[in-house]
Amino acid sequence: MDKEGTITCKVGNFEVSMLREASRTGSAELLPAATEAILKRYVPESGFTIVTNAFLVKTPDMNIMVDTGFGGDCFTRMNDCGVALDDVDVVLITHMHNDHIGGLARDGKAVFKKARVYIPEKDLAYFTKTIASENALTAVAPYGERLQTFNPAPLNESLYELLPGITPIAAYGHTPGHTALRIESKGQRFCIIGDIVHVPVVQFPLPQMFVMYDVDRAAAIASRCELLKYAAQKKMPIGGVHLDGIGTVETEGESFRFTPVC
Repeated sequence: MDKEGTITCKVGNFEVSMLREASRTGSAELLPAATEAILKRYVPESGFTIVTNAFLVKTPDMNIMVDTGFGGDCFTRMNDCGVALDDVDVVLITHMHNDHIGGLARDGKAVFKKARVYIPEKDLAYFTKTIASENALTAVAPYGERLQTFNPAPLNESLYELLPGITPIAAYGHTPGHTALRIESKGQRFCIIGDIVHVPVVQFPLPQMFVMYDVDRAAAIASRCELLKYAAQKKMPIGGVHLDGIGTVETEGESFRFTPVC
């Protein structure tokens, strides 16, 4: 990551940038099932950091924002990449926790003046109807007909492109509609894994470790294992909202190893 908090990589003729939004000290409370022995083995004495990122995908035809952070530093970094808020054609939301939708609206108005906003249908229903989250309701209200929903396909079914080169993959559990996105261009692939991993130092070696924010813990664990195995098998680089870098995944029995490449 450069001094400005941005990592950019080429995927065919697409350009994908990971935009740092925030960084904070992590707490062991985030991992309810982690014992003292687990924490001692996997967490450095200095502790661990939770980062938050958003992504910018530039294609020959459009600018796509994947998640919006809290609408802070990630927008500054996007601008540094040559894309202003009004230049964004599409916003894709992996799920509706506030560190992903916090940049959609300000003072009751849409931050993205012309963009279409795509949100997983199950997440929109859960956050705006089932639990009636004020943050979610406020975020989507200004978009009207520009708000569209979609249903990602599971890996064991026929995947489809939501947009040219952008394939949504069901990774349910963290939230009811949590979605990963496969980016593909000119035979090259990259996967934005959303919140499949929050605490890399623990959840790669111990993928059964859920986080306190998981709505369905068992489903979240299953999705994490399935998606990481898929990325490893396909030798597909990954980036995550809470990963400190872009890298590759390898399987080690029932565990995984993440190797940053940039």
